[in-house]
Amino acid sequence: MNNKPFIILIISAVVFYAVMASSCVAGGQLEPNMPSEKEILEKFTRASSWAESVSMEININCSQKGAQEKLEHYNRYSLFRRDGKKVESINKVIIPKYQKLKKGLKDALRGSTIFLTDYISCTIITEEWIIGFDSLEGKNPKQARFYKELDDFRDAALQSPTIGGPLWNRFFGSNYKSIPELLSEAQKLVLAEKMEKVNNLDCYVLEADTKYGKVTAYIVPERGYNAARWIVKKKDNDLYDDISIQKKWRKPVNEWSVVFDCKDFEKINNRYIPAGGILVHSLISPGEEIVMSYEYKVAKIQLNPDFEQLEAFKIDLPNGTSVDVEQYPEIRCVWQNGKVVDKDGKVIMDPNVEKKKPSKSSIDKSEKK
Repeated sequence: MNNKPFIILIISAVVFYAVMASSCVAGGQLEPNMPSEKEILEKFTRASSWAESVSMEININCSQKGAQEKLEHYNRYSLFRRDGKKVESINKVIIPKYQKLKKGLKDALRGSTIFLTDYISCTIITEEWIIGFDSLEGKNPKQARFYKELDDFRDAALQSPTIGGPLWNRFFGSNYKSIPELLSEAQKLVLAEKMEKVNNLDCYVLEADTKYGKVTAYIVPERGYNAARWIVKKKDNDLYDDISIQKKWRKPVNEWSVVFDCKDFEKINNRYIPAGGILVHSLISPGEEIVMSYEYKVAKIQLNPDFEQLEAFKIDLPNGTSVDVEQYPEIRCVWQNGKVVDKDGKVIMDPNVEKKKPSKSSIDKSEKK
């Protein structure tokens, strides 16, 4: 009897079930026409560009555990707008009344002494200036601050979790680089052989060891190649910006990590936008673990809006507001009818139009601080 056909049938069955088992393992399936890691990264990078021109409202629920001198819990309601280099962020900070004012709060809220009340913080970044002012809700700001625009300040603002940075794939500690930028600059980019599920979505998994730590991104083709999750982990001598993670905290660090889970996407103008998620940032050292979390809910997203109609990036302060101008510390300035003037009413600068340098005579005659 010729057993050869029977043996071939047995081998074929074993191979078939082996392939089926490998494609049905928990967390993913084989992708027969999987694109290359480069193609996936390019699409991920393009998907992240939505934040270049946007207006949106962001509700941020912030909490901290383990930090000795920090506020434990507070909410931020942020109006965020960006048009290329122009950035506007208006934040309302709500502090639960059961909390006491702690030592670190003064620094956390930009030097203002706030006692269990609502607090408004506004930052506007133009191509020439950084303008910031704070106030209690229902009160006019007592002082505004004008600084010469620096790219580093803009980049730092855009990566801040208290503004919404994780929604557009940014966080502190990597020299202002986004998650797509970190992956693109890695010497070796690895694409997992199988797709994995995150929040019930099939994801391509990109991973790279960088000088800023291990970076992993879970990219969802069904959501326009946005990330359903991204992770950065630092340890040993991985860098925090330009220095070792160990030197940054001046004590042993077992692990520094940040994990962002995008829980919701919204389709606008035929493209998907992250509309909600949770970021958890952990710092683990011997005998101590500090955990900070930020929960995001996004509303009223407008892509490529009419910023003029929205009256965005417009500096509108009450007349008489004291103004500190970094470049001209010799001049005591106030805000008057949309301009910065000295004590005699001479225009020092018109930030809504262009920067104007004061004359030497104005400096000499103005009241010194």
